[in-house]
Formats: sequence, C-alpha cells, structure tokens
Amino acid sequence: MKSKFGILAFLFALLAISSCVKDDFDAPPSGTYIPADVESKLISLDELWPFYQVGKPYQFTQDKYLKTYVVGNDISGNIYQTIYLQDSMSSRAIAVNIDDSDLFNKYPVGRVVYVHVLDLWLSDYNELPSIGYDAGGENIPNGVYKNKVFAAPRVIEVTPEVKTISSLNDKDLNKLVQLENIEFETINVVMAPPATTVNHNLVDCDGNILVLRNSGYSNFATDTVPSGNGTLIGIYTKYRTTKQFLVREASDIQFEGKRCGSNATGNETKISVSDLRTQFANGTTTVGEYYIEGVVISDVNTESIVTKNAVVQDGTSGITVRFNSDHNISLGSKVKIIVTNATLEEYNGLLQCSNVEPAEVEVLGAGTVSPAKVSINDLLNNIETYESTLVKLVDVTITGGATYNGTLTVSDGTHNIDLYTRSASTFSSSPVPAGTVTVTAIASQFNDAQLIIRGTNDVEGGSTGEGDELTIRSLRNAFLNGSTSVSSVGYIIGTVTSDYTSGNITTRNLHIQDADAGILVRFTSDHSFAEGTELKIRVTGMELSDYNGLLQLNNVPNSNATVEGSSTVTPIDLTISEIKANLETYESMLVRIKDATFNSGDTFTGTINFSDATGSIPTYVRSQANFSGQATPTGTHNVTCIVSEFNEAQVVLRNLNDID
Repeated sequence: MKSKFGILAFLFALLAISSCVKDDFDAPPSGTYIPADVESKLISLDELWPFYQVGKPYQFTQDKYLKTYVVGNDISGNIYQTIYLQDSMSSRAIAVNIDDSDLFNKYPVGRVVYVHVLDLWLSDYNELPSIGYDAGGENIPNGVYKNKVFAAPRVIEVTPEVKTISSLNDKDLNKLVQLENIEFETINVVMAPPATTVNHNLVDCDGNILVLRNSGYSNFATDTVPSGNGTLIGIYTKYRTTKQFLVREASDIQFEGKRCGSNATGNETKISVSDLRTQFANGTTTVGEYYIEGVVISDVNTESIVTKNAVVQDGTSGITVRFNSDHNISLGSKVKIIVTNATLEEYNGLLQCSNVEPAEVEVLGAGTVSPAKVSINDLLNNIETYESTLVKLVDVTITGGATYNGTLTVSDGTHNIDLYTRSASTFSSSPVPAGTVTVTAIASQFNDAQLIIRGTNDVEGGSTGEGDELTIRSLRNAFLNGSTSVSSVGYIIGTVTSDYTSGNITTRNLHIQDADAGILVRFTSDHSFAEGTELKIRVTGMELSDYNGLLQLNNVPNSNATVEGSSTVTPIDLTISEIKANLETYESMLVRIKDATFNSGDTFTGTINFSDATGSIPTYVRSQANFSGQATPTGTHNVTCIVSEFNEAQVVLRNLNDID
C-alpha cells in the first residue's frame, strides 16, 4: 500500500510539473525555424559589403547566414514583395525581394530572420542595394525563399534610428529611420490615387527635401495627407541620387504639430471677409487672431492667376489671399483659412491678405458662388465693392486679339473694361470667340479695373473658326523651340497607327502620323479610334509636354477629334542604329526593322530587347496586352513597330501581326 501511494504521489507531481511547463513556455510560432548549424555560420553585412558595387551584381559563394530582424514589410500594401532587414551584427540593412504576398504574417516587424546567402545575388535597383534570386534582382521564388529566408521564433522590439534629412547617407539605406519636424510640402491631396504610385515632397524647417513614395494599393492610399508637422518613421531608400522614404503603415506619420512658420495661436475667432476689408479701410495692416471662411472662386489648375494666390468669396465680399508658397486648393472648395498675423496690403490697387501659409487652409467641402450680374459701368464705378468677387457681364464683345493671351477689351458698346489672361494660363492660346458673348469673371484690379476669367468655359456664345491645318512636324518643332502649348489656331490631320484593341497602349493614348511626322495624343478619357482611322484633331491651346522623353499632345478633349475617313501608313524601313541616331525625327512614326531576332527563351513580358545587324533596342509589353506572356519567335523576322521613348529609345509593338 505504501508503495502504491508513493507511485500515485509521484504521478501527481509529474502532472503538476508538466502543467507548469505548459504555462511558462509557449510553443514556437507555426512556420518558424532555425537551421541547426546557423550560429557557426554567421556573417555580417559589413563583411559582405566589399562585394557590393552599383551595376555589378555579385552571387554569394559563401555558405553563410545573415542574422537580421525585420524592420519593414507589406502589412499595409505600401511595400510590395519585399522585406527590409536590419543586420544584428552591424549597422547596415538590406532589402530582400520575395515572390510572395502577405509576407507580414511570416515576417512581422521585429521577427529575427536568418538569411542563407549561398547562391543568392547582391545587386542594386537604381543604386538601392538588395538581395534577390538572380543578377537582375528578381524576387526569390515562392518555392525557394522558404529554404533561404528563415523566420526564427524570437521577436524583438525595434527602435528606429533618429536622423535628419541632411544627415541621411548610403549607410542608412533600407534602415528604419525616424525624422522629426517634418511636413508635407503640398497638402489637401491624397496619399496616392488608386492603382498609381505617387511621390510627395517632405520638407523640414531648414528646407531640406525628401521624397515620400506612396502606393495606390496601400490601405491608406486615399487618405488626405496630414497638414501638420511632426514625426515620420519609415524605411530610407533612394532612387539613383534622390533620397526617398517608405512608410510601413499610416501610423508611421504623426504630423499633428504646427507647420514651420505657422502663425496660428489656437485662439482664432471667425471674421467675415467684409469686416476684414473694412479693417484695412480703417487703417489695419496686421490681422488679429482670426480665420475666414468662404468659397474659392479662382482656378489654380488653369493658372489664370499665380499659384501663390487664391480668391475667396464670402457672401457678396471677396478677397485675394496671398500664400507664402504655391497651393493646390481647387476651384469651388469651401475653405477655412487662419489669417492670424497676416498682412493686409494693396498690390497695384488689389487688396491682398498676404503672409499666409498654405497649411493654414482647411478644406471644409464644396461650395458654389452665383456671379453677380453687373454692367461694365456699374463695375467701373464700384470696383472696390466688386473686387475679388464673381461677376457676369451679358451681351458684350471681346476684341484685341485672336487668342486670350494678354490684355483684351470687353465692351458693351458704351463702356469698356480690360480682360487679362496670363501667358502661363493653360488656355492663353485658345481662340477668342467673335460676336456677342456672356462673360463670367473675377473682378480685379491692376492699377485700373480688370476682369480675370478662369477658363474658356467662362465665355459663352460667339463663334470661333477652326483655323488652318498644321503639320505634326510644326508642333514638334515648336516644342523643341520651347513652346509648352500650341499657340497657332488650327488642327492636324493624320492616320492612327496604334492599336488600342490589343491592350499594348492605354486607351487614352494613340499615335497619329501625317506625311512627315508622328506624335502621341493623350485624350482626357478613353477613346475607340481604331488603327487606320484618319482623324482631324483641333489642337489650338493644347499642351505639348514630355513624358519620360516622349513628346505628347496632352489632355486633349475627346470632342476635339473627328473621324475624316480611313487610310493606311506605310512603315519606313530603318535599322536600329538609324532609329537611335535620329530619335526625335522618327519618334511616334511607324517603322519596319528588317532581319531582326529576339533572344531565345524570352516571352512578351515587360521590357525585352531584340536586335538587328546594327544593334539592339528595347520594346515594352504591357501586362494588359493580349499577347503578353507569349513566347517570342525564333529566327529572323521583319518587325513593324512605332518608335517611342522612355528615357531612352524604344519601340512599341501593336500586335503580333507586326512580326512577319
């Protein structure tokens, strides 16, 4: 009996001990693993760094492990297929490219990670060091990385290194960094529109600039950027010589303080625009602790007034607000503006509320202002009353020029008033309608009373001629000579050479060619103009701009294009070396490259190269193209394509029929 009780006591004690062990020690997290021999094979990034050279990938031959911890992952979607690892044995960090998603589950911030570097590659993407699967920095495949990038059970607390923008250097690349007294240069915009990548400038109070790179796929992409100043935490990267920053989550941005140079006290009360104007009339030049509310009646997008100014109307009174830097407050925005310590002053007769920071603006929503119907005589006699408000003049004519650029005359047959349009305005080269019109405009002053329209929609009625036919070459030459818009009144006629149906060009774009030249046209919305369509496009006042080297007619309203018929374009036979040597001449033209060959094993995916006897040239295939992913042909072929440019010469395939 005694021995039985002893055995039972021993079993109860053993059960108690096992219960205590279970309570005190958790099992390692699922999916974690430490290679058995890892501690004897550790190597630091400092020891590997002599092998890193920009533009010269290095394949590791060392059977060694990095011991690191995670400082950045894809938890918000702002980082894609990459984890950022900080070396626990040195002060360096590295990006590791992995072909998988939801990496944050396996590699949360703070997780200790061992990287078996043998056979992996150390390379750079535009001078940012990273570890990948091959010499091109490709992601480590799904079936490989789990045997190369080991998540250990241990998770440590991660503390960012406090730096300043000016002190950031290449040794900080890929590291978790904390910056203080940082703010967005431009506010009242979203972090990134959906499915796009956007760069925002960040500045400190010393004027140093850092680019914050944001993905439209992040879960905070549609958040409005914070307007204050404060602390920023994230991963320091770069693109060539440009300093860049990646935040991991929205909480990495804590901008709740006053912006650099802010005059706000927090004790402001509302003052009407009318009372603010009265204060100036009574001798006040420095505004007290006030804010105003009103609707913006100027349009920063058309630049009809300088981009440091905004005209705000409150009821029947308005005022021009002069900011200390450019703003991006849209026409029709209902705003609250802190004007504490602002200056009331006249500029050539126009009252301005100056010395205001754009950050003092809070957009409350949308608002509308109905213009006051006035006669020219009434406006001239009461310009101080109507100044900086929206007015409407009916049954008037506009004379003095064929386009809006400069000073024109608005007349009702008895009285006249100036209409002024800046040469920098997007519509300055648009034709002025003849005949009787109705003009909606901002009443302003420049020594004398004048009107400022926000765009051509502010002038209703009358008629404009379509002008003369212009050659595409004349537009290209105008851009080369410094023009940023088409100043001539006229149109182009040409044949569409691109094929939107294949998906290898965005449906807002097309290439058009006349007898001597071609150009890319970017419409304001999707089009359905097929290859071979002969188009007539009104180009007066349209933007001429360069997109990564490619000249385009930009933001062309779809209604500016009319179908004239159909025609064909015969491609010009050129060698690759001739294309490269005469890129500006042949850009956006249809050409044929004879006896060309593609690299064996390539597919039509992304950027690929093909060659002729004189050299090689890249072509880019969009993932949306209906031939994306198909194998490139073997042997020698004649390739018809459109000459293009993306920082360097490239060509665009329209469809697989271009290869014969």
